[in-house]
Amino acid sequence: MNIVLFEHLDTTNSLLLSDRRAEHILNILHLGSGDKFKCGVMNAGKGEGYIKRITDSEIEFEYKEISNKKDNGIPLTILLGAVRPICLKRMIRAASECGVKRLIICGTDLGEKSYLTSTLIKGEWKDVVRDGAEQSGETGIMEVEVVMSTLCGIQRIKELREKSQWGALADLIVLDNKTDFYKKPSLRLESNFCKSGEAFVAIGSERGWTDRERALFVDNGFVPRKLGDRILRSETAFIMALGRA
Repeated sequence: MNIVLFEHLDTTNSLLLSDRRAEHILNILHLGSGDKFKCGVMNAGKGEGYIKRITDSEIEFEYKEISNKKDNGIPLTILLGAVRPICLKRMIRAASECGVKRLIICGTDLGEKSYLTSTLIKGEWKDVVRDGAEQSGETGIMEVEVVMSTLCGIQRIKELREKSQWGALADLIVLDNKTDFYKKPSLRLESNFCKSGEAFVAIGSERGWTDRERALFVDNGFVPRKLGDRILRSETAFIMALGRA
């Protein structure tokens, strides 16, 4: 944790000792009265917390904002086919650390349906996103949405693209490795597949896309790209896609 994030901060604040952030301040950072720590407000500014007093129940500290600049992160939206929760948790954290703007998790034709009913999907992702932001040292919080199908995800991306300052120029990319499906446009490998100032990238679930879903992407303007000739785990493809984007 390289910054301690709060939903709101006043000049004078208190933090219960039972809070995980207090445990980090006392047991990981080993701070005491008179010490400072880096803190900020989610999706707002950041600064320093000055510990005034530690009681039997709470930490009392003052907050001084140093920068009110909002961290906007990377203008990248990822449409991700739902994967097993243990993998999805790591992917959410990685995306949050990297500053991805938005993650849309969708059900897919070949994906396991029960993944969309996991406790992670139902709300635990919020803590994972915050953990990623705190690791990054920034205050920006990645948006997460869950939709039931690939088509719903595509429709949501089209809505977001229309509102984007890049509009129709924003990149629409679907990652795949099934070369025999695509005729025009062709499936090809590019070291950097995002050409504009904002991108929307679709990554399949563990069993990949069906031809029905591939047709949906192409019909809605997505350009197919591949990361290489190897068959990758969703988690590996996800990390590689972050780097390419």
